[in-house]
Amino acid sequence: MSLITFLPDLPGCSVEQVSQTEEAIVITACATVPDACCPDCQHVSSQIHSTSTRSPKALPSSGRPVRLLLQVRRFRCSNSLCQRQTFAEAFAQLVAPRAQRTCSARELLRVIGEAIGGEAGARLSQRLGMKCSAATVLRFVRQAALPSSSTVRGVGVDEWAWRKGQRYSTILVDLELQAPIDLLEDATAESFAAWLESHPTVEIISRDRGTTFADGASRGAPQAIQIADRWHLIHNLGEALEKVLARHHADLKRAFLREEEHQPSYPVGLEALIPARLPSQAEQARIARQERRLAIFTQVHELYAQGWSCASIGCEVLIQSKLAQGFFTITFA
Repeated sequence: MSLITFLPDLPGCSVEQVSQTEEAIVITACATVPDACCPDCQHVSSQIHSTSTRSPKALPSSGRPVRLLLQVRRFRCSNSLCQRQTFAEAFAQLVAPRAQRTCSARELLRVIGEAIGGEAGARLSQRLGMKCSAATVLRFVRQAALPSSSTVRGVGVDEWAWRKGQRYSTILVDLELQAPIDLLEDATAESFAAWLESHPTVEIISRDRGTTFADGASRGAPQAIQIADRWHLIHNLGEALEKVLARHHADLKRAFLREEEHQPSYPVGLEALIPARLPSQAEQARIARQERRLAIFTQVHELYAQGWSCASIGCEVLIQSKLAQGFFTITFA
């Protein structure tokens, strides 16, 4: 079996020499075509002006780093009217101009970065024989083009942060492809409406329950159906449930204590839970929070006086707090 079989694919090049050093495998290669095309006037030239060497990093071989010594020819432009007198031959399928890594190596690092992030991707790339920094991995991820779709039927819209708490933008997701398709410069109704006007095929818009994107959707795509996305529905349900449980914190705590003391508990009628004069919801929530904090404060001091460690007190208080508030898991089919 030829040694070339175990080497990285080098489209448009022929391998002249393979050597090995302590650091890496070195492959000397050159182009297979006798001429090149001028990038400005597109005239083909075979007049060689000079040669130079590029040394981009390629995909590793058997876990060992691979470095190319690529012989690059510079041609004279055959078009006398062209302002570019000389040009270097391009290896479009192998390596981009002025790039330090081949296209296949950049693509692999981009996939690693998208899967596990910058720091973890840098550690993995070092084990694979493609040593690079976390900043390099993230740069390849940022430079990747977003998937484009000519016809978008369903789009999801939400805010995302350039810098949390200071600068926000808009992310748009194709609901059928389940992939981001565009990023807007800001999070305003005007920019979202303009994007929808340039994509008249949108039929469904999934958004949060705020007014900004609702206004933009109504102006940019009045024919589209607007729906609340699942995450915000569940989030709003959780907030409403937490407020209800906070208002009845004292009743839940009494029920929990009765169960601990093995006392019979009977269903409490709705009239018993409603006082003669109901305070406002804000006041009820404030009173409930004060009661919870006071109960936790008292319990911590009692456990500390009994000789409990800080870690044990933290675990016990957390468990008792969750049970007293009546937290449970909701499963959505």
